[in-house]
Amino acid sequence: MSNVFTLESLDEEIEQQYAPLRFQIDGAEIVLRSLLRIPRTDRDAVLERLRTLEQDEEAADSLDEDETLAAVQFVLSTVAEGKGQGDKLIKALGNDLLRNMKVLEHWTEATKPGEATHSPS
Repeated sequence: MSNVFTLESLDEEIEQQYAPLRFQIDGAEIVLRSLLRIPRTDRDAVLERLRTLEQDEEAADSLDEDETLAAVQFVLSTVAEGKGQGDKLIKALGNDLLRNMKVLEHWTEATKPGEATHSPS
């Protein structure tokens, strides 16, 4: 028996490991991509905002809600796939910090790289 690894099996493994979060709004689907699936310049900007959010979380007494909301909305709109989809998501969520944070939390959990299942040999 040979152990063959193909381009198709590689793509399947990557898709399983770095699958996006699919978010439904009024019957439409918005795809929130994994960090490794967005362009590097966007990824660097998103990572910077995420670091800022982590620092704000650690120093909760100095939390600025407007800055936090802006950072969360930037991340969500940047990782949304497709022209105008980020704006559509932000408009649907509004300026409700908790709604935005909850979607960010789901995105973080859903797109965290997990163990891919190995192809049968």
